[in-house]
Amino acid sequence: MRRRSPPTNGKEYILFAGLLDEAHRQGLNAVKTCLLHMPTKDQPLAVVSAEVTTSKGTFHGLGDASPDNVNEWIAPHLIRMAETRAVARAFRFATNVSMTAYEELGRDSTGNGSVGASAVSNGSKKPKMTQEQYIRTLCDQREVPIELELEIQKLFDHKAKTGKIPIAGGSHAIDQLKLCPKKGKVG
Repeated sequence: MRRRSPPTNGKEYILFAGLLDEAHRQGLNAVKTCLLHMPTKDQPLAVVSAEVTTSKGTFHGLGDASPDNVNEWIAPHLIRMAETRAVARAFRFATNVSMTAYEELGRDSTGNGSVGASAVSNGSKKPKMTQEQYIRTLCDQREVPIELELEIQKLFDHKAKTGKIPIAGGSHAIDQLKLCPKKGKVG
């Protein structure tokens, strides 16, 4: 399992999956979250607090998400992103990891979306290929862990039932696939 992202803007970041794994190794007992601010039309900001209990004690973190600090595919899911960021932060405190979590990153310096976001476009709004085509291409090129393969299969099962892949789910899969090492490369 990869615990760090490939360098982004010249920096490495810890992945949420790596933090979760380390928290379990260090005796994770409980994770509790609480929505502190519900996003509204007038104030589209979600704020969540997280409490993580390990064998070392109890640790807290806050996470926020708004349309200004997530990509367009995550924007409909502000509460979940705020929760992920809060838990990641609490995990970092609990596991003594000073490296920022990849999932905590906001929009890139161009304002074109999240640093961790996937864009399958040619600069216009029209994609070069569909999400499904891009996911299949990345799967062919990358060493994909079984957990991610199962997640992708669920997306394709959803498409078989509804006729489309959920945009946010597809975007998340693409982001995760981009973090996987390329086939034939040792890393």
